[in-house]
Amino acid sequence: MLAGVTAGAVLRVWAAFDNFWLDEIMSLGLAQSISHSWEILTLHHDNNHILNTLYLFLIGKQQNWVWYRILSVVTGTASVAIIGYGTLRRGFLEATTATVLAALSYPLILYASEARGYAPAVLFSLTSFFLLQGYWQRRTFWKLVLFWTSVALGLLSHFTFIYVYLSLFVWSVVYKIQDKNNRLETWTELLKCHTIPILCVILLYVASVRHMTVGGGPVYNTFEVIRRAVLLAMGVPEKGIAGSLGIITAFALLSYGIYRLQRKNLTSWIFYLCVLLLAPTFVLILNPPEHFYFRYLLVCFPFFYLLISSVLASLYRNSSLGKILYVLFLLVFIIVNMQKTADLLKIGRGKYFEAISYMAENTSGDEIVVGSDHDYRNKIVLSFYGRYLPEGKKLVYRDQNKLPPNGPDWVITHNQDIGFSPPPSIRGPAGHTYTLARSFPYSGISGWHWFVYRNDSNLDGSENHK
Repeated sequence: MLAGVTAGAVLRVWAAFDNFWLDEIMSLGLAQSISHSWEILTLHHDNNHILNTLYLFLIGKQQNWVWYRILSVVTGTASVAIIGYGTLRRGFLEATTATVLAALSYPLILYASEARGYAPAVLFSLTSFFLLQGYWQRRTFWKLVLFWTSVALGLLSHFTFIYVYLSLFVWSVVYKIQDKNNRLETWTELLKCHTIPILCVILLYVASVRHMTVGGGPVYNTFEVIRRAVLLAMGVPEKGIAGSLGIITAFALLSYGIYRLQRKNLTSWIFYLCVLLLAPTFVLILNPPEHFYFRYLLVCFPFFYLLISSVLASLYRNSSLGKILYVLFLLVFIIVNMQKTADLLKIGRGKYFEAISYMAENTSGDEIVVGSDHDYRNKIVLSFYGRYLPEGKKLVYRDQNKLPPNGPDWVITHNQDIGFSPPPSIRGPAGHTYTLARSFPYSGISGWHWFVYRNDSNLDGSENHK
């Protein structure tokens, strides 16, 4: 189990040394746009993950962007440890299995190495679950205070934590109703436990969430996003027969896991059913989002691992066939997730720093004049990395509606399709030919490919672009 936590920590730290990408740069920009910490609540943008924004604000400007990711790395690693420790009372095999799944899960590694709020949200989802579970078994004031604190921090990490809190609330109601206590005592206990968290939800919604604007992005079919989330959680290939088998296997594991808990008369089956199915469905129906991505379901992933770790351990103990299925599942999970993680570590979220360095090295003048196929996205990234240019070099970005007559020295195009092949040349707005100079790939999900094209009419970089 310790080896699993250590491996998870190493992978998360390693992945944090990758290039900073657009969403992180935007989050940093929000944090640096304010003068006082309380102003964070006035930043009504979906990239304002409040706890992460507060962290970015407090550490201030850093030369090395890895520092901006420390909160996510620490909380992401802590999540792996808590999953193992929290599952240990079920059995060593269950704890080891859950730890391996969480430690090597590519989606959890990816978002535990980005300067965003998803990793803290996962951590506080787990701590809230285990704290509430412990509180119902042995009620103490300090457990209750810790639960309240964990819920508040989860909500401040990312509002998708609401899936977890709704599930905890429903589970609490069912658990207390099944108690032998009288109704007054039952509802008094529920009010004591949940009044503070409910007030936190209401206050955060009124102060921030209801005013939130979405920064944009590609639009995907909701069912396709859910399908992708399931397959990423399962750690199986997303296409072909493997994807179909992955969906079937996930449903079978979920169903059998809930059935086992019901058979043991454990009310926690209510929580798992809610957090993995009912709560996300309820929120999506109540407030259908225009932009929906699998990361909005990331807080559900660790609970899927908690549930199926017990199922897999049960299979292993019950028969020889079960042992084979257990080993087969873990092998597929580890191989697929490690392939994706290896790509993340090798290729990363994009080679933006390398691209700008390449243009600087191949521009003879002081000014590196650049245009692109998307002013908003690429301009933000270029502006961030422009500060790392060598002395004497200056990056000048020209918007598409303000291009010089002879065009910029360089044009960058971007694409998120992993298998995309760029054309060898493109035409500029004035009819100039731009030849592909170099490609800078990304590994998928976060970031994009950059394709750097050079203006053929200005090969020596001496054109006047003023």
